[in-house]
Amino acid sequence: MGRHDVTPDLAPQQFRAFTRALLTDVRALDHMIREGMFETEIRRMGAEQEVFLVNRGWRPASVATQVLEQLEQKELTTELALFNLEMNLDPLVLESF
Repeated sequence: MGRHDVTPDLAPQQFRAFTRALLTDVRALDHMIREGMFETEIRRMGAEQEVFLVNRGWRPASVATQVLEQLEQKELTTELALFNLEMNLDPLVLESF
C-alpha cells in the first residue's frame, strides 16, 4: 500500500498551498451540491475486493500487471502496489432501501 508521511510542521508556503487546495475542493463540493449533481432518488451499492498476490513462500509477488494481461477481465484493476489487484462489481440499483 501507499505510505503517507504527515509532517505537522509545514513551512508557511506549504501550508498556504495546502489551504488553497483544500478550499478548491470545498468550493467544488459546494458547487456540486448547489447544482444538484448528486443523485437523490436512486440508491446504489457497489463493492470491491482487494486481492494480494503472493509467491510460494507467502511473500508479496509483484506480478499484478502480468496477471491483468492474462486474465483480461474488466472487473480487475491495479492498486497502489504491484502485488495488489482490486475487483470492482458494477453498482446495483436498490429499489427499496
